[in-house]
Amino acid sequence: MYKQNATTLSELSKPHEKLAGLRIDDNSNMTPHVTYYTDIAIKMKEISMEVTNLPNGAKIRSVNWSNDSQHICFSVQTDEEDGTGSKLKIWVANVETREARPLFQNPNTFYNPLLVGFFWTDNSTILVPIIPPNRVRPPSRPKVPFGPKIDCNEHMDTVRFHTYQELLKDEYDEDLFEYFATSELVLVSLDGKVKLFRAPAIYTSLNLVSWCNMISIEYTERPFSYFVPCKRFEKLRVNQPIEGRTVKECNRSSMDWSTKAASKHTGVSSQNTHDSGSNKEAKQECLFKKKFPYPYPVQDIKKIKFKRKDMVELGANLCLPQDYNQARDGPLPCIIWPYPNTKIKSSDKYYFRPLSPLVWLARGFAVLFDICIPIKDEDKAYDGYVEELVSTVEAAVQEVIRLGVAHPKKIVIGGHSFGATLTALLLQHASHLFCCGIALSGAYNRTLTPFRFQSEKRTFWEAKYTYVEMSPFISADKITKPILLVHGEDDSNPGTWTMQSIRFYKALIANGACCRLVILPFENHTYLARENILHVLWETDRWLQKYCVANSGARTDGKV
Repeated sequence: MYKQNATTLSELSKPHEKLAGLRIDDNSNMTPHVTYYTDIAIKMKEISMEVTNLPNGAKIRSVNWSNDSQHICFSVQTDEEDGTGSKLKIWVANVETREARPLFQNPNTFYNPLLVGFFWTDNSTILVPIIPPNRVRPPSRPKVPFGPKIDCNEHMDTVRFHTYQELLKDEYDEDLFEYFATSELVLVSLDGKVKLFRAPAIYTSLNLVSWCNMISIEYTERPFSYFVPCKRFEKLRVNQPIEGRTVKECNRSSMDWSTKAASKHTGVSSQNTHDSGSNKEAKQECLFKKKFPYPYPVQDIKKIKFKRKDMVELGANLCLPQDYNQARDGPLPCIIWPYPNTKIKSSDKYYFRPLSPLVWLARGFAVLFDICIPIKDEDKAYDGYVEELVSTVEAAVQEVIRLGVAHPKKIVIGGHSFGATLTALLLQHASHLFCCGIALSGAYNRTLTPFRFQSEKRTFWEAKYTYVEMSPFISADKITKPILLVHGEDDSNPGTWTMQSIRFYKALIANGACCRLVILPFENHTYLARENILHVLWETDRWLQKYCVANSGARTDGKV
């Protein structure tokens, strides 16, 4: 499959709705900015042949093989004349002929990918959530409000939630969410015959239980919460045979099928959506493993060990430039990136996201990453964490200096999200270790996330000292090294609102710190637009060259 080029800023700027924790393109009825493919090829042994008959400019997603591997189905989107994306259609391709065609005979039958996907129920039938055929235009916002917005807690319940963003706010939002999220379930065969499987509803999960020819269905309905995103709405569940009547309908937090008994069905009844059922007997098993011929190998990854002052042994990964020769090149400028990790889960491979710290190998930097920072007590995760953080990173810095690969006056600290918070904390409490810092989309004032953060389960009122200690904003006057702040203008991640970087920057300049703030237009928590990614690379390179590579060891003061 041939992947799209990077998203452009113009694509990112297209308007969309923000409802119940979802972003919805109201023209295509899907989440915007989803990765797509531009072409498909089927490879048989050494021969690769492209699938034919696809529409011009096809954006292909959700490729799905039939059980007998004779067909593939996938969703296709094209651009309208005005540049907006069309609604999605399901296409199917025969593996033998490699010819693709629309699955539905009716050209006005559209796939609704917002909450659930399609899948094969057998070798010739696909269960597809479609936009209801009788759906009309979306509701319009009333010119006059329904009335005042009221919240109350007269029953004195204890209610604690993350600081979620983009939630439902009023009845109009409820109507709009229901409009876009409602699907009708149909069974469609390869010859295009359509059979209604289940009436329109807001389906949130569909799972095939193949041994009993049954679909496990999860859906939600009004009233909707204004406090949590739709993934945390209360769910109803029903088990429906592909042929026959509904088996049972129930309100459950979670359910699972036993892998060892055809008649067992486990679940936990609950009054909310926080408890989850699980199958205690099920075990994970690797059925097949093959070493993938990784196209972009990273050379010279060295796993280093080091001991802190308390003699606790920890580890990290060190990566050096491809052509580095220690005798010839001596110690290098070094980037330390404690969070997030750079490793692919369950893999020994490392990947180059456009803003991965490994990119800076090409500019002659050593990169230290995946540093193990222990948490002593899960119930009090961040009590004393700053001390642990400083002690761990200080030991890591001393080790790369001892190895002779890092210049002691040219060490940079950086990170994204929680890593940005760690960057600011380290510049406050261990500024002697670093020449500058790079902080991308971080949270710097934990009093603005009072109900929990990261692994911290306590509220601000239960652990005030910890929340304050983990808030670089409180001690902004202690930052004396240059720090680059970058944030997406439209960050929807709980806790890392764009305001976090803006307020932190104002606190820094109020105390005369050397700093720079970059707000990326239309970007969310993870940056997507090619123009923005390139700009962040330019900003980072400029910062590194000015405050690291050219660093003489003297303190940097003054404006940027």
